[in-house]
Amino acid sequence: PLANISADPENEYFSDGMTEEIINALAKVPGVQVASRTSSFAFKGKKDVDIREIGEKLGVTSVLEGSVRKVGNRIRITAQLVNVENGYQLWSETYDRQLEDVFAVQDEISRAIVEALKLRLVDTGAHLVAPTKNLEAYTLYLKGRYNYNKFSETGLRKGLDFFQQALLQDPGFARAYAGIADVWCDLADDWVAPDDAYPRAKSAAERALQRDPELAEAMISIGKVLCWHEWKFADAERQMQRAVVLSPNNATAHYILGTALPLVGRLNEGIDELRKALVLDPLYAHLSSWLARFLLYAKDYAGAIAQGEKTLEIEEDDVRAFVFIGSAHLALGDAEAALEWYQRGQGLDNAVRSYDAMIVRALAALGRRDEAEI
Repeated sequence: PLANISADPENEYFSDGMTEEIINALAKVPGVQVASRTSSFAFKGKKDVDIREIGEKLGVTSVLEGSVRKVGNRIRITAQLVNVENGYQLWSETYDRQLEDVFAVQDEISRAIVEALKLRLVDTGAHLVAPTKNLEAYTLYLKGRYNYNKFSETGLRKGLDFFQQALLQDPGFARAYAGIADVWCDLADDWVAPDDAYPRAKSAAERALQRDPELAEAMISIGKVLCWHEWKFADAERQMQRAVVLSPNNATAHYILGTALPLVGRLNEGIDELRKALVLDPLYAHLSSWLARFLLYAKDYAGAIAQGEKTLEIEEDDVRAFVFIGSAHLALGDAEAALEWYQRGQGLDNAVRSYDAMIVRALAALGRRDEAEI
């Protein structure tokens, strides 16, 4: 992630926003694999990490790094592209611009990187299209994304407020509507009743698509609603197939498609989509955990155990990984190992009490009925 070196730390929303925008722009270039935001931001602020380690963990051969300074209406963006294998710079540049030139700078950086890697990439010739002509609306949108990405109820509600403010500045701003849809999808279940949140998400996403019919992030929100709330699985699958075509480097698109495919009888294809999502977002434990779950359903018990252990390497307190590993051991007939994994998972601070049923299963398999009934 580009570092914020502005005097005002509040400008971090802008440096994070520039990072995310450049990721999204590069992800649209045919033939290039770009690590998703979640995995890339795992290295935010970590100055002592070796560039080769970053390349290995993200599965990439080049790393973009740099900084953003914003003073009033002036911005300075420095960027350099580094070869992971030898640490050499492939390209570097400094851009001093007015804030209203921000979209042009994003386009210039993306094109410069394509040029630096010209032996491996093909440029489509298409230029980055500004999502809005209203700079204030765009600034509010970036603040919305910054708060949304905190993944807390407070952050999500702040993000919602900023997206709504952006629409007051530009009522036709499709990505602001898509941001609202993202917020309601994430508020659903944990913080807002599904019957309230998901219809709001779908309405906002549909408004986004009315203004930009090829906005993949809006399609993804609709796919979530169709799959997870309305249970229209075939419709969800068709929606997500379209999103993947439009945004092949979008890990979330592959993930949501992966969750829909088993529900229309195509579990192995769902597993393939989750693997694609993990290639694009290798440090996102949530994806890894879902893959372990689907391998369990596919009766690939050794694979489920291995993927569960990989999940715990990413996030050591992922409760579901303990459940899936334990369930795989139980399916293999090793109830002792299953009980150990279940109990370890339930010993975590973020344990889910309903998972106690798993411990009961293992105790029952061991013939320890009295303990199971307790």
